[in-house]
Amino acid sequence: MKGMDHAKRVRGYVSAALFGSAGMLTVGCSDSGVSGAGGEIDPALIERLPSLQRVAKAMKEPASERSEHAHEIDEAAVWIRANRYSFNEREIRYLSNLIGFTGAPGDHPASIAEAQRVTDLDYMMLWLLDRDGDLELNDGEARAMLGIVEEVPSLLAEIEPDVWDADGDGQISPADADALSEMNRGAWNGLLDQIVQRVQLARWDLDLDGDVTEEEIGIVETSLNYPDFDRNGEISDAERELGKPLVVEDLLMRLSLLRAPTSESLERALGREIVRVQGDIEKATKTLMARMMQVQFESVAGHVDADGDGELTEAEWVAGFDQLRLRRDLRVFVYLYDSDQSGSISDFEVTRFMEAYDSGSIHADADLSGAVDQQDLHRFVRLVGEM
Repeated sequence: MKGMDHAKRVRGYVSAALFGSAGMLTVGCSDSGVSGAGGEIDPALIERLPSLQRVAKAMKEPASERSEHAHEIDEAAVWIRANRYSFNEREIRYLSNLIGFTGAPGDHPASIAEAQRVTDLDYMMLWLLDRDGDLELNDGEARAMLGIVEEVPSLLAEIEPDVWDADGDGQISPADADALSEMNRGAWNGLLDQIVQRVQLARWDLDLDGDVTEEEIGIVETSLNYPDFDRNGEISDAERELGKPLVVEDLLMRLSLLRAPTSESLERALGREIVRVQGDIEKATKTLMARMMQVQFESVAGHVDADGDGELTEAEWVAGFDQLRLRRDLRVFVYLYDSDQSGSISDFEVTRFMEAYDSGSIHADADLSGAVDQQDLHRFVRLVGEM
């Protein structure tokens, strides 16, 4: 049970972002979104949306470097291969992505893009689960995955002992976990505020002038069902803070790569198990987690099996990953930039994006990294072309 607790805490460092909820699958690399060779924009797209010429011009300006997770993932994979011979290549890929993405806690403010990558890791976990590729997840496969997750704390403690293992005992002890959780909290604390800000810029700017005024906020807030705990008919700052999940709910659902299992499917899968294993807490925890994995796996497997032959190949998992990420990216993109909710991007909406980019407004942060730079231009062009 101790290993489970530690693994759950470490997993929580990245899962907190969800507020409770090419032959390789890699979640740490950003999508460059280049359209055409050398970053050129398709002329047909420019003909349809002339304001993209402004985007094309900005794409040719000198670009600044951005730090990514790819080298950390590669380094983690090299270390695991050299020091843990029990893991196969698929397990190494999952663990190196998880460890490389987790990184040193609290060393930078968390971005919305990082919250998205948490759900990418969940897909990688499902990919790892079905070891025999038979489109079914048995108890042995689910429990084997739990065993791998239990290894994560010791791997982190050995790979980066100065960061993860403060007392030098070779494990992430409860004291280490508590200290790291406190360090990491600052990185994720502002994430909900970031999402609220993006919602306001995308949907509360009623006159589309790039600025959300107090009057516009007041108009929109009257339509929200904020909790009026003191029943005075007014929304206090404290009540507004508690009501933030109402503001971000729609965008949060779009940010997730995988749909959460329905309550009905969970009830069917877990109902009998809860009764059967009650009283044995450790067994109950592992059994229920295994059942929940099975439910999520079943919801994804049918989509991934592209040829419908009842078997899942690595190529199908990679292709399914790319398709799900594109669908997720388009869901979020439409929410943020299709201001008239027409289902397409107009020339006016391109102009609005570029005005935000030129002014450094976070509205132009198309890749959700928390910074406005040229990679946002590439992402914007690619997703406009995909619509």
